[in-house]
Amino acid sequence: MVPIVAWLAALAPDLVRELVADNAPALATMSAAVELPDGAARAAIVGGLLDAAGRSEAQPDWSSPPSALVHRDLEDQLSERGGRP
Repeated sequence: MVPIVAWLAALAPDLVRELVADNAPALATMSAAVELPDGAARAAIVGGLLDAAGRSEAQPDWSSPPSALVHRDLEDQLSERGGRP
């Protein structure tokens, strides 16, 4: 199911926002195999990862390339979550 969600997230992240949030760690792993052409999809996955980490529910998957989740607003997204101005 994860490859299908990754594909849908790439095409229409707004349609699968809850699925992305609930499956962010798995989608981050799949981002190496499924190109996420849209920054909104990458931002949704990063947001889901940050939410899961905040709840201590996410373990880092060091085999996933973080470059697959880079998007235009990543610095702002991380700054907001890190509490920095």
